[in-house]
Amino acid sequence: MSQTADPLVHAAQLLRQGDARAAQTAYEAICRQFPARLDAWTGLAMAAAQNGAFADACLAIERANGLPGAHPGLWLLAANLYQDAGQTEIALGYAQKVPRGHAAYARARHQCGILLADLKRDDAAEQAFREAIAADAKQVRAIGNLAAIRLRRGDANAALQLAREAIRLQPDYLHGQVIVATAAMQCGEESLAIATLDAVLARHPDQVDCLLLRAAIDRQRHAIDQAIVSARRAVQLAPDRLGALGQLAVLLATAGDISAAREMWGRILAQRPDQLDAALHRALALPAVYEDVAAIDAAREQFERDLAAIEQDIDRFRDLTPEELARQVTAGNFLLAYQGRDDRTLQQRYAGLVAQLLQPVRPQWFLPRPTSDASGRRIRIGFASRFFYDSTAGNYFQSWITGLDRNRFEVFVYCTDTRQDHLTQRIRAAADHFVDCPAIEPTLLACGERIVADQLDLLVYPEIGMDPVCATLAAFRLAPVQIAGWGHPVTTGHANIDFFLSCGEMEPADADRHYTETLVRLPGLGTRYAMPVADTSCRQLDRAHYGLPAPRTLYLVPQSLFKILPDNDALFAAVLAADPDATLVLFAGQAAGARQRFTARIGRTLEAHGLAFADRVLFLADVSRADYLRINQLCDLMLDTLHWSGGNTSLDALASGLPLVTLPGRFMRGRQSMAMLQRLGLPELIAGDTQQYVAIAVALGRDAGRRQQCSQLILDRRARLFDDAKPLAALQDFFQRAVTRQTA
Repeated sequence: MSQTADPLVHAAQLLRQGDARAAQTAYEAICRQFPARLDAWTGLAMAAAQNGAFADACLAIERANGLPGAHPGLWLLAANLYQDAGQTEIALGYAQKVPRGHAAYARARHQCGILLADLKRDDAAEQAFREAIAADAKQVRAIGNLAAIRLRRGDANAALQLAREAIRLQPDYLHGQVIVATAAMQCGEESLAIATLDAVLARHPDQVDCLLLRAAIDRQRHAIDQAIVSARRAVQLAPDRLGALGQLAVLLATAGDISAAREMWGRILAQRPDQLDAALHRALALPAVYEDVAAIDAAREQFERDLAAIEQDIDRFRDLTPEELARQVTAGNFLLAYQGRDDRTLQQRYAGLVAQLLQPVRPQWFLPRPTSDASGRRIRIGFASRFFYDSTAGNYFQSWITGLDRNRFEVFVYCTDTRQDHLTQRIRAAADHFVDCPAIEPTLLACGERIVADQLDLLVYPEIGMDPVCATLAAFRLAPVQIAGWGHPVTTGHANIDFFLSCGEMEPADADRHYTETLVRLPGLGTRYAMPVADTSCRQLDRAHYGLPAPRTLYLVPQSLFKILPDNDALFAAVLAADPDATLVLFAGQAAGARQRFTARIGRTLEAHGLAFADRVLFLADVSRADYLRINQLCDLMLDTLHWSGGNTSLDALASGLPLVTLPGRFMRGRQSMAMLQRLGLPELIAGDTQQYVAIAVALGRDAGRRQQCSQLILDRRARLFDDAKPLAALQDFFQRAVTRQTA
């Protein structure tokens, strides 16, 4: 007996010491000598598995299960071995054999849950995890994995509670802490998410998943520079991890470091030439700040070359599954519209590429949708966006939902974002059906399937271009009539978008030529916009509180830096040169790199005018909305930007009584302030050329009395801009006509 036991003891020692290769050899010798030894075959299975010889391990466990004395614990071991070998269905069969009441039952049900989740059978996986927990309430990993399933299915609140319970049972449970952070962010508990991640990273500074999640949270908080630090560290730790490379690339592009971002995407494509999202992101990456006008031309040429490369080599993406293809094609070309050029051709070309990629995914979604007679019932109208929270688009277009006549319209809202606030609740209360698209799975196809199932008459996207999910959904035909709003005021180029809703007073005479859709001109502001009201608690705050120089004349330029193209620099420099008391006030934005490039560029122009940037330009950090409105009240004049004028920013300025000077552009996006000033009866603030722009600005800037008179006129007349019911009446009549025309 001792001669038999000694080799087994030796083999077991080798396995414990980590020498799996030697252990496997030793166990193989024992099995040849004693082919009926259950413990020998079991040991061989474990040694072979640790050695990476999964085929040998599976053969060994099959032999063990065929011997007298085989027990349910071996079935669980078999399940683990077949899972490691990539044979999920066989593994599931073994795990399901473990009977209720056996000591291994809870672990086996947990294993079933993992395997079912791998097979995308989430209902069954959730049930298995719950059965494991019912059998053993301290099954920490089962609780954590159930939390992960609830999170994947969009139930962040339940996921958060479950993950917290798992951590209570095992405080150092890393997977549970990651779920807490992820779920907390989705529930709007940002401080909990950050505190949880920071605590984990303090103990495990090289935890890649936590670093990437911290980067994602910082990106959502617009802390781009911090996000880059975390993502860069993750890439250093896992240089071949495609997700880390992709996340860093997107962050670098957001910061305006396009060359570094393209290098990251190039590294991904070198490993995976069929990685469509990397190819698309690299093609669509555009600078946030341009060196000069020539740099805009170069960027557009590069954009066209990259699109052509994908078009010509499109077959290399054909092996992707429909789900993977749909996920990877979800990109966007947001910054193209900020170059001040006619984008119709490029928008149409990009939209055509998206449609070509998606056609095999859901070919039926490119066919005309059947219509139904809406007479005798309410028109079924859907609104899809991620911006149903306190944001520029959310504030501008909320009345399209809250102001609709519920006797005429049955309203469906499809929200593709997890953020919830007071504006979300207002929209939710006004809608007949509010669908949290991430809750039905955070995928493009799931959102599309829900929209199709609701059998809408009309589908409205308040903006197409800022949210990649909606920008991609717009390629499909999900409703008989599909409409884009001007939340992103540039043609979509999509063949399946029928109409483009715009503010008629902001459009030039030749506007129809700028759109692939049929242009619909709405009166007024095109929406019922509530007058912005400054927080009374800020009224006592003075310039010093915000770091604004008290004795200076403050010219506010509130636009994001990517809206300030190079030919604005000379205009601003001319104003500063003509008014020695002038200070230009801007907002610093999200990324230091973009701000540094902008500072260097405008600094050269100021220097050419004999001015020093440090003496004449002030950057402010991002502030709350209440503080932002107060800053408008404390400044003297707003300078509008060329090519892309103020929209919400101009409304905020005018509501605050802040005069603004504008020079209308060629396209609607550069004519918004013009239309507002015309409605106020203040054409004297609308310049005809750059020289007149400078003259108007300097005249107002240097004459406080004249400026005060202008401000009072704005305050007296500002009601003409706000809370106007006419645009909504026109909008509802258009919706009615569009449906009637479709069914006629």
